[in-house]
Amino acid sequence: MSHATIDRVRAKSRPNIQKSQGGRPTKLKSTDKRRLVCMITSGKADSATQVTRELRDISNVEVSAETVCCA
Repeated sequence: MSHATIDRVRAKSRPNIQKSQGGRPTKLKSTDKRRLVCMITSGKADSATQVTRELRDISNVEVSAETVCCA
């Protein structure tokens, strides 16, 4: 069966069901994002590299400095 047929049958039988958003799960959870914003605004860290090190030490989250910049 084609994807369109399956989507049509699903839409008729269960119109309120949520479809999966797909994609890769985020590395930084919302609490980690709040923590890094707090670090920058309070002056505990000046750069994304410093925030990356702090996150690794505090919560064992292994991310790159670019990921921190995007967040």
